[in-house]
Parts: sequence; structure tokens; C-alpha cells
Amino acid sequence: MTQPFNGQKKPMEFEAMPVKSVLNAVKAPSMPFDWSINPYRGCQHGCSFCYARSTHSFLGLEADDTFQRHIFLKEGAPGVLREQLRKRLRSKAGLAGMRPVAIGTATDPTSRSRLGPS
Repeated sequence: MTQPFNGQKKPMEFEAMPVKSVLNAVKAPSMPFDWSINPYRGCQHGCSFCYARSTHSFLGLEADDTFQRHIFLKEGAPGVLREQLRKRLRSKAGLAGMRPVAIGTATDPTSRSRLGPS
């Protein structure tokens, strides 16, 4: 689905994508959290210095303006997250090792993308 946003000439495009995981371990010692959740890929802000721009290249897309105009919504994210947490609960470690979880570290967590296509 495409639609203009905030006076932009090029429309925003929202595309659902299947996901295998939503809760991701963060291995970077410089980050103040050990886990992150990103409910979609892309960000309408399009900051040139953003480290998350490269996430579009994993999908075979350019990390240019496409990152801010083509937003991928992670389809079924709540159910996938619930299953990940269930598996973690059943594991030997349980939730004991779960330190802070950051939401939207590679996206804008306040974006209207979280609402999905209208």
C-alpha cells in the first residue's frame, strides 16, 4: 500500500513481511541493553547517520531514500514474540538473564507505521 505522508512528494510504501523472530539479542558492549524489539524495518525520518539504514540491504534494497519510504511491517509480530518468550521460559535460563529490552532501536517507535496500512 502506498500513500503520501507529511507533504512528501514520493509516497510512503508499507509492505507486510513474515518474520521468524522479533526479540533479538544485542551483542554490542557499547549498548545499554541486551535485547531489542523492532516491530518493522525502515524509518520515515531517514537520518543519514542512522546505523539501521543497512537493514534494507539485507532485503536486497538500497539503503538510500528507500529506507525512509518503504516500511516493512513485521507480520504476526505479537504472536512470534509470545512464542519466543514461551521458549525462553521453558529453557534452563528462563527469563533470569533477560536484561533491559529496548523497543525501536533500528526504527522510530513513534512512527505511524506501527499502525499499519490504513
